[in-house]
Parts: sequence; structure tokens; C-alpha cells
Amino acid sequence: MPRSIDFVALSFFIYYDLGFALEAAGIKYESTFFPSFFDASESDQILAIFLLIVAPWILRMGYAVSTREIRRGTPRSRIGQYRELSFYISFLVICLIVSVLSLHTAFDASSIWSARSHIGEVLGPYIIVLYVPLGILSFFVTTRESHTLRGKLFTASLVLFSIASTIGAGERTLVILPLLLVFVFGGQISFTKIIGGGAAVIMLSVLLLPIFKIQFAESKDLRAVAADVANGDLSRAPVLIESIKEARFLGTKVMGYPGAGYWYSALLYVPRSLAPIKGVSTATVFTGRVTNHSIEGLDWGFGIGALDELLLNFGWLLLVPGLLLCGCLLGAADRASTAIPMLVIPGSLSAIWFLGYDLSAVLQLFGTLAIVGSAWHLLFADTGIRVRSPRLVDLVITANLDRILGHFKRDIHW
Repeated sequence: MPRSIDFVALSFFIYYDLGFALEAAGIKYESTFFPSFFDASESDQILAIFLLIVAPWILRMGYAVSTREIRRGTPRSRIGQYRELSFYISFLVICLIVSVLSLHTAFDASSIWSARSHIGEVLGPYIIVLYVPLGILSFFVTTRESHTLRGKLFTASLVLFSIASTIGAGERTLVILPLLLVFVFGGQISFTKIIGGGAAVIMLSVLLLPIFKIQFAESKDLRAVAADVANGDLSRAPVLIESIKEARFLGTKVMGYPGAGYWYSALLYVPRSLAPIKGVSTATVFTGRVTNHSIEGLDWGFGIGALDELLLNFGWLLLVPGLLLCGCLLGAADRASTAIPMLVIPGSLSAIWFLGYDLSAVLQLFGTLAIVGSAWHLLFADTGIRVRSPRLVDLVITANLDRILGHFKRDIHW
């Protein structure tokens, strides 16, 4: 099992190297808001490339400081001996409720993108309940029971429930993620499975784009759809160039105050009614600035990664300490997965998404998976703690004081 810091290396490849390779192959980057990386000034290009070279090593330094070398196998836990029935019943009830809610919203809407808007209005911040079946799937995939015939059938049903429960949210990632999760983490992990899973995700993203984006609903040009996926979902270098231009030496000129985006992420699970000063995400503020739109009512945002978010919130001076801290947090996630095996899944996947999305987006999905999966682990997994139940004869003896004393004396004599 690769460490989370190894998956971060894959994140650099997906969100930067692939974009460079596509442009070098002649697939021009086209965007209304950002010029191509190769059309940027030479000084910005050099600065961005230098940052992409040194950032992985700074992250590794932070990781090494926070944890010793961890060698992990494929994680496995076991459902407690007397907890199987309660596990299956609770799974069925919860997944049915969430799936019916999501499917009802999707079928009532005229299209999947209108369903996304409607369910966002109905649930608001509680939209994370749609991720609960996916969190249960993350837990079950890392159990030994998932490798039995019954477990494989149960895993298939969990995949269907996970897709059904998130389809109303109108996000391709949420529909594809259950399949990726089972394919990569369901058995012995390998380099081939990781690369194959990544390629499959990209292909599915292309095929599902006309269903989830209104501007491509009538498009029959597969190359145009693939180009949009490459430009919008993979190439983050042009966004990094814009972040470099907007970054100060210290502080911020984009956010309301330094660290505002991280304050929002820290309060992500707190309702706005209880925390009216939580603000909005870094991606939302950045999108409003680039598009020259008010952030009020803005329901979409550009994909910005960890490098962009640190630069936009704190400036260049705190970039290195910020990356070191990120490396420490990755090490902490790996240490936690040795106690709760299912944490390998949200930890590894959030490391892959590390350079593609801001912290609030990563926390909303993978933080929720970690919370739900950990709760199910604590409720249903065999943690190795044994509590000896009293024997029937002991219960009978406790009904009579004389017999208790006699039983006690015999034990002492023995």
C-alpha cells in the first residue's frame, strides 16, 4: 500500500504533468478566463516550474518530520462476531432512505443539472448526508468479509446505493468514485490497478460530461468533450500562473483577510446560522475575482489546488511553512490509518485530489467519508477488545449471599 505522500506525487502528475504533455502534443489549452501556460510570461513560467520542482520535496520533509517510515499492507478489519445483523440492517435502512431522497429529486427535475441546483437548495450544508452510503462502502471494502461471495454481492449493492444516493447532486466525481474505490482498494493494490483506475476515471469523465453539463448536452463531437475534460478537469498550470500573479509576498489581496479560506474549511461542518462569520471558500472568492462577479449566489468555482490556496491566502513567505504543515498532516493521516484501516481510502484519495481542489472541497467529500467510515468502524468492527460475558452459573450464584461467599472461598483455596 503506497503512503499518502506517494499519492501526492500522482497528484502532481495528473494536474500538471498531463497538462504539459497534452499541450506539447498539440492539444491547445483553451479557456475564457486563463491563457495557456505556454503563453504566459517567461518569468511566470520559470517561477511556476521551480515551484512544481521543489514543492514535492518540501511536502516530503514535512511528512518525514511527523512520522517514521511506514510500511503498509492492504488494510483489513473484521466485523464483530455479534454485530453482523445490526450492521446489515442499519446499512439497508440508511441507504434506502438516502437513495430514495436523491433519486426522487433527480426524477422530479427536468435534467441532472437542474436536480443539482434543487437538491442544493433543499439540503443546503446537509447535502453531505448523500455521501453516507459511500462512507459505508469505504468501511466495508476494507473488511475481510468483503472478500467472501456474500461480501462481493454486498459490495455490489453498496456501489449501486452509493451511485443512486449521489446522482441527485449532479457531480460526475460522485458517480465514478464508488467504482474507482472498489477497483483500486477492493483487493491487493498494485501499480497497474492505480494507473488503470486513473485511466478509467478520465474516460468515464469524458463519456459522462454530456449528461452532467448543459453546454455539452447536444454535443456529438467526442474530441471537443475530451478537450474540455483535459482543460477543465486536468490542466491546473494556467490557474497556478494566475495565482502567482495575484499572490503577495506576505498576506493576501484576494481574500478578505489572511487565511480566510482555511477558516471557512475549519468551520465547514458548522451551519452558517451558528457561525455567520465563517465566510466562503478560497475557490469561490478566486472565481468571483477572475470572472468579475459577486460571490453572492455564486454556485460554482474554478479548481484550485493546495499551492494556489496557500499563495492566495498567505503569500509567498508562508508557502514553505504551509507545505511543511501539509506534509505533517499527511503523515498524521497515515498514522491514524494503522488504527482505523478504512482511513487509508479517504487519506489516499484526498492526496490524489490534493493539487486539483481547495481544502474545503476535499474535506466536504473525503472528510465526510473519513467521519462516516470511522464511525462505522467503531460501531461494528472487531477492535480486538474482549469482554468476557458472565457464565450462567455465576449469575445464579449471585442470587444467594452464602453461595457467593462459598464460591469466593473456594476460588481463594484453589
